[in-house]
Parts: sequence; C-alpha cells; structure tokens
Amino acid sequence: MEKLSARFRDVGFDWLILLLAALSFLTLYLPGSLSSGSAILAIILISCTEPRFIQRFFIQYRGPIILVFLILAMAISFSSLPFKTSKAIYDFLRAFLLLLIFSYLGAKLQSGIILRGISFLACLFLIVFFMNMFLEAEPSQSMMSSANWAQILRTSYSRNIIATQICLALIPIVCVLLDREVVLSKLEQSLYSLCVAASGFAILLSLSRGTLLAAGVTVLVAGFVFHQRKAILCFFSAVLILLFAALLLPAQTLAHNLVSGLYRGGDLLTARTEIYSATFDFILKAPWFGYGPGTFKHLGVVGAYTHPHSMYLELLFSFGVIGSSGLIAGFLWLSRRSAKISDKDGPLFKFSLILFVFFMTRGIFDIHLFVYDTWAVLFIVLGGVCCGPSVKKVGISSNVMRTECVGEEVMGAAPEQVECTATGGDCREVNPGFESVLDDT
Repeated sequence: MEKLSARFRDVGFDWLILLLAALSFLTLYLPGSLSSGSAILAIILISCTEPRFIQRFFIQYRGPIILVFLILAMAISFSSLPFKTSKAIYDFLRAFLLLLIFSYLGAKLQSGIILRGISFLACLFLIVFFMNMFLEAEPSQSMMSSANWAQILRTSYSRNIIATQICLALIPIVCVLLDREVVLSKLEQSLYSLCVAASGFAILLSLSRGTLLAAGVTVLVAGFVFHQRKAILCFFSAVLILLFAALLLPAQTLAHNLVSGLYRGGDLLTARTEIYSATFDFILKAPWFGYGPGTFKHLGVVGAYTHPHSMYLELLFSFGVIGSSGLIAGFLWLSRRSAKISDKDGPLFKFSLILFVFFMTRGIFDIHLFVYDTWAVLFIVLGGVCCGPSVKKVGISSNVMRTECVGEEVMGAAPEQVECTATGGDCREVNPGFESVLDDT
C-alpha cells in the first residue's frame, strides 16, 4: 500500500492529465467544446505540476516554432479576409495545446501505459457511441442506413465525419492489439477485438469511400510497422472482395447494396472534379501567398462548398507555394529535432505514425484543414514524436514492466548519468543536477 501511495505521489496529476488528453482526442469531431476544454484544463494541471515544462519545451523547439508562427503572421498580412483568417489561426492555436500535452505525457509516463490508457477510454467511447445510436434511433430510423446517422445523433455532421471519428477512436485500439510490446489480458483482447469488428462494420455501412481508403492504407502500414502479416493479408483480401463483390453477391441483399453504394455508378470522385478544378483556377491567380486560411467559403469558389474537399489543395489555396513550403518546413524541422530523443520502438511513437498515415491519406479527398479538429490530430501526432522518453521499452505487461536504459537519448545526459533498475520500469538519476527529460539544450 505504501508503494502504491508513493507511486501516486510521484505521478501527481499525470493520470488526470492522461484522462483529459484522451478525452481531447476522442471528442474531436463531437459538437461543442469538450475537446478544447479538456485540453485547456490539462495545460493548467501541467503548469501546476511542472511549472517550467512549457518554458523548456519552447526553448527546446524555439527554431521551428518561430518559423511556424512567422508563417501564420504572414498569412494574416496577405489574407484577402484578415478577420476570417484570424479565426482559423485561433483554432490552430487552440489545437497547439495538444502538442504540449502529449509531449508532457510522453516525458512523464511510460509509452505503453499512455497507449493502453487511451485505448481503454477509446473502447468505452465507442461502446457509449453505439449504445447511444441504438437507444436514440426511432423505429423508422434504421441504423443500417448511414443516411439516418446524423438525425439519430442530432448533429449536422455528415456520415463521412462520423465515420472519421469512429476511425480515430479505433486507431489506438488497433495499435495496442498489434503491438507485441503491449501484453493484454484475455478480457482486454476479447473486448478490443469485438470493438474493432463492430466499428469496422459501421465504417463499411457509412459508405464513406475516403474513410475506407484511409482505413485500408492504415491497416496495410500498421501490418508493416508492427510486423503483423495478418493485417497485411486482411488489407489485400478486403481489396479483392470489394473489387469483385458486386458481381458475385445476389442482388437486393445488404452486402450487394453496400458494394453498389461504394461504386456509385462509377462516379468515384462524386462531383469533386468540379471543386478541384475551380480551386486550382483560384490557386493559379494567387500562387505564391494564397488567399489566407478560412477564406474559401467566403470567396464563393464553388457555390456553397465550405472547403475544397482536399487537405492539400486547401493548404495551397490558403498559404500559396511559399507559405505552404514554410509551414511544412517548420513541422519537418520540429520532427527532425525531436528524432534525436524519440523512442522509435515505443508504442506511443508507433501510434503517432499510424495516426499520421490515416490523417494524410484521409486528407486526399476530404478533411477541412483550417479547423480545430484537423490541427488537433496533427499536433497529437507531433506530441507523440516529441515526447523524448528517458527509457526504452523492452516489454510491457499488466503487472511487470522491464526497461532498458538509453542514456544517450536523454537530452543533456550522458549514458553514465542515468541508472536503471532491472525490473519495474524505474530510472534513477545519478547526477542530481539533471532535472528533466525536457531540459534546456
């Protein structure tokens, strides 16, 4: 009991911060401000627990951060509608808090613990989500038809957005199932597998081809990252089935209707060609600095469309070639600097990589770039990369954690400055002058 109490005293508010971080991630596409509110509360707790953390973080990554903020200032100065651009940048700054939160968690807690915590909450989130749909659906509203989902959930979001939210909640669960470093109990394995099966069926019912494409590519990449041949086999099996199912399945069955809905008469882009063409024409008129983020729907590019349904086109439309290059360079610079301290074999790093693959693939044919939700996903990815752990995970189980010290990965610490125990996952400082993982450099 004394050891447990000491453990909680050492952790402080970190478990609560982890809970708030998971809520911020899982409620990105839900109406209201629950995600950003949870992030703000987590930042307050971080400031109370580790007052110098935010200062150290900005010192550590001051170069790329200054570059990104200069690009944002340039976007406002060159914007066609500066007031609208300011709103988009405000959402960007709110999402930036998640970079700080996940970086803090990665520095304070074990990578596997973070992923297991998020996965457990993601599973609960999906259970509540599906139960709410089941209870709220009226007899005339079939859950099998994704056209009814927005009415059942009383939201204005399309089925594409709802399917994207399900996928986001599913990614940590898939990662924790595939990662051999994370040892789950049989109950966890059964519960998570059931959750994956139910969510996968719901994503198929959504008829969101962009989400299905992103999910398929993500599963394929996850198979290679986690060295799981079953995931790779599932990907190619699913592609084969979708290609020939419409010819083999009996007409008027649910499966046949699903596949036919995905093909939609061969119109694979579903009127997006017109949007892309009009957006590209606008880009050619202001190729270098763009029109400013958040201005697309106010300039009447294509009727009532609020964004060009391509993250990459919206980036060029908003920042132009020069601004887009500077913004990408800032994020690559930040990632490169953090690569020296990142545990690339850790579960959190792999989760960030898989989430990044889904995000970048999903953005090809959809995703409104300059809103809070989208930037939040990107900053969660960067937070998982920038965490800078002081120990390298070798094996994780529910009761025992075995760690291997990697002193050279601790910023500002030589290998002889850190001493690790053989079991228990604890690292003791030999040099009392070494204050933190995220120390000044």
